Amino acid sequence: NRDYFATNPEFFSLNEAGQRVPNLQLCFSNRGLRDEFTAQIRRHISASGERQIIMVDAADRPGRFCHCEGCVALEKKHKSPGGPLFDYLIELSNTLQREHPQARVKTLAYRRGQTQIPPSLPEGKRLPANLIIDFAPIEDAYFADWTHSDSQIQETVQHLKDWAAITAPGNLWAWMYPNPWGSGHVMPVGNVERVVTNMRLMHQIGVRGIFLDHNGVNSRSGWSELQAFLVLKLSQDIDADTNALIKEFTDHVYGPAATLVRRYLAELENARKAMRVVPPGVSYKSRNFDDRTFPYLTTANIHRWQPTFERMLELTADLPRYRSNVEVLRRELDIAT
Repeated sequence: NRDYFATNPEFFSLNEAGQRVPNLQLCFSNRGLRDEFTAQIRRHISASGERQIIMVDAADRPGRFCHCEGCVALEKKHKSPGGPLFDYLIELSNTLQREHPQARVKTLAYRRGQTQIPPSLPEGKRLPANLIIDFAPIEDAYFADWTHSDSQIQETVQHLKDWAAITAPGNLWAWMYPNPWGSGHVMPVGNVERVVTNMRLMHQIGVRGIFLDHNGVNSRSGWSELQAFLVLKLSQDIDADTNALIKEFTDHVYGPAATLVRRYLAELENARKAMRVVPPGVSYKSRNFDDRTFPYLTTANIHRWQPTFERMLELTADLPRYRSNVEVLRRELDIAT
């Protein structure tokens, strides 16, 4: 059935005006919707095998899931805006544990106004052992790691800890945003230490799976390749010597220019960490090109960094691979200039 809204409009969200609409979420308090959803998942398992992970997420649209009385009651029951979805996921996971014990369910903990806040469970209770939570905090400023005093960032860390307290061991994963979309994708940003710090904090809290929403790798933006290398190495050994890994990577990629590259990275990192108040309007994306967002992109710094890159090009003049990598790294500084 590809026309559910025509045949079963009651399966879909009730909007603020009291109308069922097809472009928001599903009405997870509706018994018929739950039964049909579960029946389709049974069909899916029958067609494609027992041993798999089935993703059941909210649609990628902000706002309240559903304004009907049943869904609002589930929000209150679970003390989370995601209550309607969580209530169904617990039911679904318990059903699959009985019927298809090799199948697992995965969902995103995504947006404070939807599913980032975990459900309130009876004391001592955990989520079903076949339910994976993929924590995806998109609303915090990418300029700061999770040790920053910003209240929203500290709230995010607490949400992750709260998820760890109710999720079965091994089932708490994270969806990382090492680099932002928008202006931070094309401006010089020292975002390497942030990745290292957050990886270690996540591991300490109990995260055991990782996924990178890693814009930048395809275009070789900024430090994205170094970040990917460090995430791989920290996934293998969370206590790895990251300073040694950074030296190994930069020596391999930039050759005789590596020392200057590391100095440039250190200066960008120090500039980012000096931003004790995170810029407003900056989260997993930013459209802002202004001095509040990039206070360190001063004419003095640009005039110091550009000759540094000229020196890097001199050092790699007869080494095309290294020189090409230096030129790619310079792009964001050229755009800022």
